[in-house]
Amino acid sequence: MKILYVFIFLILAINQTACETSSENTRNSEKISTDSINNDSLGKESVRNKTIDFSEIEISDDSLDLALFNMMLESEKYTEEEIIQNTEYLIKKGANPNVSIEYQYSVRKLGTYIPVIKYFYNNKYRHYSTTSTAFSEAVNTKNIKIVNTFIELKADVNQASKAGIYPINLALANNSEDIIDLLVQNNCNISVIDLSLSKNIDLIEKLVAQGVNPKTIDINFAIDDSHTLNRLIKLHPDVNRYPLKYKTIFSNDTLLSYLLRNGLNNSARGDFPDDCPLIYGAIRYGDLKTVIKLKEAGINIHKNCGSIKKTVLFEIIRSQRKDFLDYYLNTEKVNPNSKDW
Repeated sequence: MKILYVFIFLILAINQTACETSSENTRNSEKISTDSINNDSLGKESVRNKTIDFSEIEISDDSLDLALFNMMLESEKYTEEEIIQNTEYLIKKGANPNVSIEYQYSVRKLGTYIPVIKYFYNNKYRHYSTTSTAFSEAVNTKNIKIVNTFIELKADVNQASKAGIYPINLALANNSEDIIDLLVQNNCNISVIDLSLSKNIDLIEKLVAQGVNPKTIDINFAIDDSHTLNRLIKLHPDVNRYPLKYKTIFSNDTLLSYLLRNGLNNSARGDFPDDCPLIYGAIRYGDLKTVIKLKEAGINIHKNCGSIKKTVLFEIIRSQRKDFLDYYLNTEKVNPNSKDW
């Protein structure tokens, strides 16, 4: 019997020891787990506060090019000093600032801003792809120090992207006169400049004086400002090159006469929704005197709107212009059954 009691006592002692060991292991495990979490948190915090070091990237032509391009594409995330330092490092390592790189971007659809309706859109964005270069994106920063750094590191100021966009035209669209001056000083080819990208009359006059082709000027931005328009006309632009604001032109007889004296001709077209020859602008927004003025200026008043195969007669009937219809039938002696007028 004593032997039985001793045996039971030994079993209870072993169980107590095992429980204490298990409890200690559990406490140790909890401590280790907590320490690990704390260490991980510290690690994440240190990474979060660490400045990106482009010197740690894998060295290959592609990775260097992409690193430089991506930095410039997201330049707002970095300071001027960081961009300049990393640009110098990457280009010296072999990154090409002029290589064309394709990237995608998204534009939010207009309807997705409307209350209630926006919830019915499965996809709120339109997705596009285009190409650019690191140097072009540097020009887009509008920061002359960054652009100058690229130039000092032998970036080609005349290299267009595969999309055909030249750095100087980006500067022009951004109205960055200081960067334009810098590019011109560094032998930029001014023959590629597209003046339609600018609405700055002072800058346009300055560039034309330097030899830029004035035929690329788009007069539409000054169509409502007679003083600015007169300054543009003195530069001898091609007034027919870009679609015109017919409603403005044919609502102002003086403006129409002025443009006719300065080169407006049969090649002119209206902007949307008036993408047709001049006579259609006269029918929609002018009067019968306007038609006679066009005819006296040598404008074809019988010309069809080829883009949509619309005839002058169709437009007169659609616009309900009885006086125009009488003029064409009685004065112009047109055949109402003809398909050619």
